[in-house]
Amino acid sequence: MRNRLEPRRATIDGQEFVLLEPEQYERLAAARRQHGAHSSQLSRLREQLNAALRRLNAVRRVLDETVTTCETTPDCAHCAVKSALES
Repeated sequence: MRNRLEPRRATIDGQEFVLLEPEQYERLAAARRQHGAHSSQLSRLREQLNAALRRLNAVRRVLDETVTTCETTPDCAHCAVKSALES
């Protein structure tokens, strides 16, 4: 793990500033861009997950409302799908 650098500070007209070398600033800017991209990607994934959950709940409702006679069908697809959703 890298050592943590202590920032250089300066006070101008009573206001404190942190001083960065150009390469430090570029690394900071790149890290901020990466963070923004990851945040955007997480938002898209969250939206996709929520949409998938809504569709899954719709399938569950359809299965719950469907009447089946499983005694006559040994390999009931309805029961297999419902069982898979419950596990």
